[in-house]
Amino acid sequence: MEAVRWRSPDERPPAAIQIQSPYELEARYSTKRDTQWVGSKTHLSETCDDGDPDLITQALTTPATTPDWVMGPVIQEDLAQRALLPGTHLLDSGSVDAQFLASAQHLHHIAVIGPPFGSYRRQHRAGPGYGVEAFTLDWATHQARCPQGHPSVTWTPGHDMRGAPVVRMRFDTATCRACQVRSACTWAKEAPRQLTVRPQEQHGAMQAARQRQETAEFKARDALRAGAESTLAQGVRRFDLRQGR
Repeated sequence: MEAVRWRSPDERPPAAIQIQSPYELEARYSTKRDTQWVGSKTHLSETCDDGDPDLITQALTTPATTPDWVMGPVIQEDLAQRALLPGTHLLDSGSVDAQFLASAQHLHHIAVIGPPFGSYRRQHRAGPGYGVEAFTLDWATHQARCPQGHPSVTWTPGHDMRGAPVVRMRFDTATCRACQVRSACTWAKEAPRQLTVRPQEQHGAMQAARQRQETAEFKARDALRAGAESTLAQGVRRFDLRQGR
């Protein structure tokens, strides 16, 4: 007979299904940067029109493990059903992904404003490196060209780890190895440069959002989010917004 023992971390179920409290079976453990909690996650929508009072128009609660990026379409669909859609929707970066940027404009004619998911690739962080924006994509011929004018040799549709559609491109190995600016393009010692982008409409929406993010107009409009952030902070600190009583 096997002895009773504590489960090792590898044997525990994922946080999304692991019961954390016998008193609140739906409570889940989650972290966000330096914040850790057991409970839920709440999304608040609030008006921010100049000269008018700020009103909460919506409150949605999800398990604490539900990622923010899945909630943008859900929030807008709920607001649409109650005829409360905004013309401009201000969101934080966790909710602004390529698919949502495209669908919000296509389905509801809403301009989504917020810091888009950033590029975490080394080329973007390094500054002088060649990020995806430095490449020319020809969607009609299914070919990309690098900043030096060399064409890609593959163009393969697929899906990322979240199941979202992507297009993967790879450049010629010999050409990349001989390139004089290789160090600004890739750190790989032998492999050629590869790109992974979203489908055309989503890719275009994300690139436009990143360019818009650098403008003074964007910074002024994005500052209005501070009102909703303070509402959330008050709810968490004074009214246990993330936790059941």
